[in-house]
Amino acid sequence: MSTASISRPSGEPGIPIAASIAWGVLVWPGLLVALFTPMMFDAPGSTKNPGAWLMVAIVLSFPFLCFLSIAGTWITWAVARKTPSRVAVIVQAVFGLLPAPHVLVLIGLFLFAAFGTPLTPQMHETTFAH
Repeated sequence: MSTASISRPSGEPGIPIAASIAWGVLVWPGLLVALFTPMMFDAPGSTKNPGAWLMVAIVLSFPFLCFLSIAGTWITWAVARKTPSRVAVIVQAVFGLLPAPHVLVLIGLFLFAAFGTPLTPQMHETTFAH
C-alpha cells in the first residue's frame, strides 16, 4: 500500500451509498410511527408531560434527519469528489450518522418499556399489587 493511498481517500461514494440504503429503508417505519405521535397525548395530563413532548420531538425529527443524512452525504461527496480529503470523509461520516442517536434512544426506550429495570417494578407488579 503506497503512502498516497493512505493519505488520500478513494473518492468513491461508499458513505453516501451506505447512508442511502440504511436511512432510506428506516425512514419508512419512521414516517409510519410519526403518524401515531398524536396518540402520545391521549392520557389526561400528558400534554404537560415533558417526557411525552421529548419523545414526540425524537419521533418526528427522525424522518427529517434520515433525509438530511442522505442528502448531506451525497452533497458533500459531490463537492469533495474532485479533491478527496480526510475532512470530506469526516463530514460525510457526520452526515451519515445523524439519525443514529435517535435509533439508539428508541431502542433503549423500547428495551426499558419492554423489560423495565431492576429499580422499577414491572407493569404486572404495579397493576396487581393489591
